[in-house]
Parts: sequence; structure tokens; C-alpha cells
Amino acid sequence: MKLSINNKIINKNETGHWTQAKGFDPVDISPEEFAEFISLGFAFSFQFAGRYRKADNFICSDIIAADIDDGMTLEEAMDDEFVLNNACLLYTTASHTPENHRFRLVFQLPHTITDSDQMRNALRGLVRKFPMADKANTDPARQFYGSKGCNSHIFGKVLSEENLKLLLGLGHEPINLPDRQDAKSGKSGFRSILTLEEDSEVRNARGEMVRLSDMESSKPVYCPFHHDKNPSAFTTASQSGVKGVHCSKCQETFWTKGKIPEPYDFLIFDKLIRKEVSAFVPSLVPDESGFFEHETTDPNVLISERYLPNIPLQNCITLIKSAKGTGKTEYLKRLVAEYKKQNFSILLVGHRRSLLWALSSSLGLQCYLDIKESGMFACLKVSKRFAVSVDSIGKMLKPNINKFDVVLIDESEQVFSHLISETIDVENRRKCYLLLQHYIHTAKAVVALDADINHITLDAIQRFGTKNPLSDRRLVLNEYKFPAQTVELYANENQVIADIFQSIATGERIFICSNSKKSVDALVLAIKDKHGPDFPLFWVTSENTGRDEVNNFLTEIKTEILKYQVVLVSPAMGTGIDITFPDEVSHVDGVYGLFEARINTHFDIDQQLSRVRHPKFVRVWISSETFNFETEIDPIKQELAESEIIPEVLTGYANTGLAEFNWNDPYLNLYATILAAQRASKNQLRKNFIELKIYNDWKIEEISKNQEAAAEGSIHAKRGEALRKIEYVERILHADVIDDFTVNELKRKSDSGKPLSASEKNSVDRYWIEKFYLTALTTDLILRDNEGKYREQILMMERIVVANATPTKNTETNAKVALVLEFLEISGILKTDSQFDTSLSVTNENLKNFVALCRRRKAKIERVLGTTLRKDFAVKPVSQLGYFLGLCGLKTVKGKPISVGNQKIYRYRLDEQCLLDAMEIIKKRQSRHDPHE
Repeated sequence: MKLSINNKIINKNETGHWTQAKGFDPVDISPEEFAEFISLGFAFSFQFAGRYRKADNFICSDIIAADIDDGMTLEEAMDDEFVLNNACLLYTTASHTPENHRFRLVFQLPHTITDSDQMRNALRGLVRKFPMADKANTDPARQFYGSKGCNSHIFGKVLSEENLKLLLGLGHEPINLPDRQDAKSGKSGFRSILTLEEDSEVRNARGEMVRLSDMESSKPVYCPFHHDKNPSAFTTASQSGVKGVHCSKCQETFWTKGKIPEPYDFLIFDKLIRKEVSAFVPSLVPDESGFFEHETTDPNVLISERYLPNIPLQNCITLIKSAKGTGKTEYLKRLVAEYKKQNFSILLVGHRRSLLWALSSSLGLQCYLDIKESGMFACLKVSKRFAVSVDSIGKMLKPNINKFDVVLIDESEQVFSHLISETIDVENRRKCYLLLQHYIHTAKAVVALDADINHITLDAIQRFGTKNPLSDRRLVLNEYKFPAQTVELYANENQVIADIFQSIATGERIFICSNSKKSVDALVLAIKDKHGPDFPLFWVTSENTGRDEVNNFLTEIKTEILKYQVVLVSPAMGTGIDITFPDEVSHVDGVYGLFEARINTHFDIDQQLSRVRHPKFVRVWISSETFNFETEIDPIKQELAESEIIPEVLTGYANTGLAEFNWNDPYLNLYATILAAQRASKNQLRKNFIELKIYNDWKIEEISKNQEAAAEGSIHAKRGEALRKIEYVERILHADVIDDFTVNELKRKSDSGKPLSASEKNSVDRYWIEKFYLTALTTDLILRDNEGKYREQILMMERIVVANATPTKNTETNAKVALVLEFLEISGILKTDSQFDTSLSVTNENLKNFVALCRRRKAKIERVLGTTLRKDFAVKPVSQLGYFLGLCGLKTVKGKPISVGNQKIYRYRLDEQCLLDAMEIIKKRQSRHDPHE
């Protein structure tokens, strides 16, 4: 077997001073020789160039291994069918005890693996096969420690080619990767490349083997692919009826072989209307306005017009899809004017504050941002023609008071998607959903418009619709496509940045969009740094959207943009902004785009790039990362139910103790539909963008990487990021000092929907930092505060050590405090009198009670703290304890080791200075006049 041995590392390196990446000597040995090296305590790994262990140096390996520290006993491993038939050897690790079994499983591969990515997949697959294994052991440069005098068992088996293929399939997708870059969505499910045989049998919750094809969807079963002690999977089905199994442990869905669900269809609306429509024919009978018809034989309309005409409407739900730049806003103006003549009350629902403010103004509607009152007083100020963001619908409207004849939904795909957005508090999402459902259901007429109407709008309207949600709707498709243009698609992000600075140097007027606020902020600072503070530059991000100067810019954007050489925007600018000049003149020379993966969809990207009509060039970098997130509705619903994102779907528990859910909950179904659309786009972001542009008759020019230009762009990017960090400290440090009255006034202003200015935000941030720490602001204090994270840690600490700490009515906070307190007390670091013991030394060996509590509270930790235990918590409890201390702003320091036989044991104590700093802050806070501030 080809592997490497390091005889300088003994039982986790007792010598303590050898560089653990060096000295991995390549060997080709038998299982018996391998077991002997392990019993001598020698570390082992794969083979590396230069005997230096790192992923880039990976040469080959004939073995893979998995660490089992919890969840499986030696006896269970020795009886496991997969182990018996495939394992090379098993040995107990140095921390193994009769009470706590810890061991390593080693498998000999059927052939030598020479590719590091394939090795990573094989290791990842082994972890998924044995979900109790340490998930950290998936690196192609991973080392494994020997165990002096260990108990070894040589099975002498070689992993079969079939089972290696199985492991490679299980490991094809990353572990614990969310479908959003900010990780707010939690871990997301993937579609496995492994499949089930058509006649597969699965074990149900009662332990009976049942044909998968005979089972209903959403029934609990044991996973057919991993070592499953309890049912951790559900049967599932695709929308086309394909059967499968979704496993929450594997985070994957396994579909029936040869019947993989069809690829996600981004053009379902277009295909549906072409299938149903007969034509937009003269037999339609509009009235004199051109809008309202009396009779028609065909409710659907298919047209191809440069500008959206007056389409005859009925009292039903009308969905209009028309490309960007075809005059949807002008159409809305004419439509609203006609509804006003009919004396109809009108509700316009949007999704972006800045866009809605400008749109409501042009339509002659009252904007919710103009109402200063809140609560019941707000709804009393609402007029009969009102525009509101879907995020604020729950704050502004009371259905028994505010009633509307007509509901208009602008950018409908985005509006419905915002119902699952973090811009709405979790507890208010269902309320906003139910209110929007109510107004759509009770309206005489509903008109939804979007350039990219697809599954989300169709599904929402079907669920929200009026008398007959399946038939009481009308589809309108404007097929008009603009003359062919070209988009230059770059392979390297920094090369685009270099071209941006080249365009600036040559005096070109450019429009830059990105899905990263951080990138926009850094570019703004880099441009100012190079060209001076007076350079004609304007930018729109979530930090300044809603301010008067931004609102004015957006309202008069066609003239305002001409005042600047460079305009930069993040998604905060919103869709629907149209920058078109008379006679289609190209006053903006070029459009640049920088788009990272797992943030937004290819439709969002296309919307951002298409704001400027008729630019001379479009240059874009889009991440080429690809994923395989599951996109079928049923398994996504199962993910959501198990994650407790929608707690209302939990209906109870079966006699077996397994949770039961309402799989037909309408909000759950809409949530899953939205996630499916977003994931399908993010899975192949760059490819989907290319296909969309080609569908709309654009040409794609691929720009390969230029090393010199990329290096130049990298310099600008790094400079901008460094300046961004400096700027954050400076703007807080130099913010105006405000008093209690002013901060309360600003809070009322923000609560009413009015945006705060940059200086007001900075002053509020400064106020709360100084108010919390009760000291004058300094650079060190801003850095220590870490944008509020240290304040959260101090509050946790305060609630643990102070009897009269700031009270809270938040049950979630109370539960977190109680749980952290329990772990700190059992560790011994926190005494029963709520005093910390800085003299106590803790080791991995004397935290047995702490480890036992971790096992008992595992589920509660996930539910209350929103995190999982370290996989090695039983072996490295000090590290797990460090996590709980970190929630209080504390940490441990490593002391000198002690020798026990041939083993070195490291002792850890509480960092005394860290504790003193925290307690000084708490003491100062408790000495103030009002302890509840």
C-alpha cells in the first residue's frame, strides 16, 4: 500500500518541536507492516512531493481513513457489514477508554488515487458513509496519528471498486455548504450523483423493508447509504413523480436510477402561454380606454411590441411578462390613470424602498415612506391609492380598515421572493405572507408585472388567487427582443477591475454594478484614492439608499447620471430602474459587472446589467463556481421542516418519537418554490446567465485571463479593501456625539420607514458604543467592539455573573444564557456563586462530566444556539469549552504540559486579562444610575 510514515511524530508529537508538515517518508507496505508502524505511535498520511505535507504536494495514496470518536462502539464497528467486507484495519487511538470508544478505520483502495480532488471526495464520502466520523478529515493533506501499544484488528480486505464509486459519489458535494454566501440559510441539501435502483427497498420507521415505489412521499425511513441508527431520511418525490430518498444526515437527495428529475425550467411561463394562447386577435372587445374589455374567448395574450401597449384587462389576475426597457412603468402610469377614472382604490406592492419611492411619485400614489406614524396610527393615514414595500405591509396595513379594489405588483418575482427574505423578521414573515394573500384574494383585479416571470409568480398566484386560482388568471407575454448586442464575459475578476481603471483614465463614462456591497465600497475608495476626493463619482448601496440625494438621483437618473463619470451600485438600487436616453443615444460608454457566487440569481444579474440601455460595451465577471443544490420542491420542504425555519409546520410527534409535519402548509410550499428557483440559478450561475443572454439574442464574447492586467487589478482591489477597513474606524471615531433625546428621535424616524443619513447612522453607532462601554470612544475600542459582536459577548457574560443584570423578556436569549451557564458550571471554570476560577487548570482528561453533558444537550445546542457541537468534542473538550467561553468574550491560555507516563497532557486556564477586561466593563455598567439601559 502506498502511503507515507512520519517517525518523528509520536502520539500527537510528544517531542513537541518537530514541524508536523515535514518528514513524511513515502513507503509501500503490507497491512501487517502498516499496523506495526501505527503501534509504534508513528503518524501516517498520503504521499507528497518533497516529503512535505500539503494539498498542492499530493502525489498519491492507496488508503483512506475515518476517525470515530463518538456514536459507534468497537463492537458495532466489528459487526458492521461494510467494515467487515471492505476495511483494511481498525485500531484504537490514544484517547480510547473502555467507557469512551475512539478508533480509526483504514480502508485500502482498489487502485491508487493520484488526484487530490478525487482524494478529497473519497474522504468526504467516507464521512457521509459514517456520519459519526470526524468531518474535519476530508483534506487531501490530512495526517493521522499513530497510537503506541494500541489494539489493532487487521481485516485485510480491499475496498471494492463498486464501493469506492459509492464513496466518491457520496463525497461529490461539499459538507455543510449553505446556498447563500452569508450562510444565513444554514446548511443546504444537495442532489447526489448516486442513485437508487428502480426496485429498491428501504427500511421504514418500524424497521420493515418496503419497496420505495410503494411508499408515499414524506415518510420517515432509514438512509440506504450511510450507517443510520435512527430514521434520518424521508421518502420524497419530484414534481414529475420520480421517487427518491432525502437524508438530512447526508444532506443529499438520492433519486431513482434512470429517472432523474428534469432540469429546472427557467422558461415555464413562456412555454405555458405559447401552449395555451391562440393569439391577440381583433375579436377582443376593449372599451374606449383600450384597457377594459367586456368579452373575450381567449384570456391569454402573445404579442411582440417595442413598447407595451394598452392590453385589454378583465376583473381577474393578469400576469404580464415583458423585457426590460419595453415601457412597463409607462404602461403602469396609463393603467393607474384608468383605474383612477373608475374610482378604484389601488394598492401597489414593491420590494425596494428606493425604487418604490420613485415609482409611487410617478404614478401619483401615496408612498408608505411619507407616513411618519407607526402602528394603528399608520394605517389610519393610508390613502385609497397607496404604495408599500412587501417588507412593510405588516406594519402599515390593517385589512379591516385598509381595503383595495386593485392590487398592482411590480417586479413580482422579487416581491414574492422577499416573503422569505431576512429583511422581514422571522416572526413577521408569515404575517406579511397572509396579508398579501388576503389583498390578492379579495381584489377585483390584480396585475403583476416582471421581465422574468416564472415559477415563483405562477405558484404564488395559484395559492393567492381569487375564486378559481387555476383558471381565474390571464397570461400576457411580450416577446419583443432588442437588436443583437455583445457582452464581454471575463475569466478573471481583477482583470475587470484593471479595465475599470483604464476606462476612467481614458475619460469614459461608466456604470458599475456588483452583488457585493463590500466590493462597491472598496472600489469607491480605491477610485477616490487614485483620482482624488473631487472625482465625479456617485454610488448607491444599502448604506445610503433612501437618502434624499439618492432618491433625487434615482428619480431623475437620466439626467443626474450625466453629472458623473462613474456610478457604482449594489443590489440595494433595486430592479426596474431604466436609464434610457432620447433617440437611444449612448451617453454611458460602458457597463461593468462583478458578481460572486451564492448571492443572487442570474436574473438579478441581468437586471442590474440591463439598467443602462444601449451602452457601447458591457464587460462582466461572473463566478464560475458550480453547485448541485437540490431544486425539487418535496426534499426542500423536508429540509425546511427539519430546520425549524417555519415552526408552524410542526404538528406533533408520532408514537415513535419522530416529528410530524404539515406538508401542505401553503407558506412552506411557497418558501420551497422560491428556494428551488434561487438554487437552480446559483447551481450554474455563469452558464445560466449565458443561456439567458443567448435566448434574448445577445452575443457572448469570452475574454481569457491576462496575467498582467489581473495583477494590476489585484493591486487596486487590495488597496480598496485596506482603505475600507480604515474608513470604518474613522467614520465612527469622528461621528457627532448625540444625546438620549436625539437617538430616540432617530429611532422613531427609522421605525417610521424614513432612512437615516450617513452621519446620523454613524452618530447612532457611536452613541451605542459609548453608551454601552460607558467610556469615550477610541480606535482601540472600535476595533475591540468588532461592529457590535463584543457587546453581545459582554451582555451574555453580564447575565451569567450579575444577579441584577439587564433583564430580558426574550425567551430565546434566556434559553441561551441558561444553556451556556450550565456548561460553564459543569466545567468548573464557573463556580456556583457565579465567580470565575482563574486558578483552575482544565485538561482534555478532566472534563468528562462536561463531555457527558455535551452528549445529553446535543439537540438543545443545535436548537438554542443555532450551532453544532465540534465533531471532536469528546476528544478535545477544551476546544469545545472554548466555544462557550467565546460567547462570553473569554478564552483559555495554554500552560506547560505535564508528563503522565509517555504522554504529555496540556493544561489550560482562563485568560485572566481577558476576564479582567470583561469584568471591568460589567462593573462600570452595573455602577450606572439606571441598570436597565
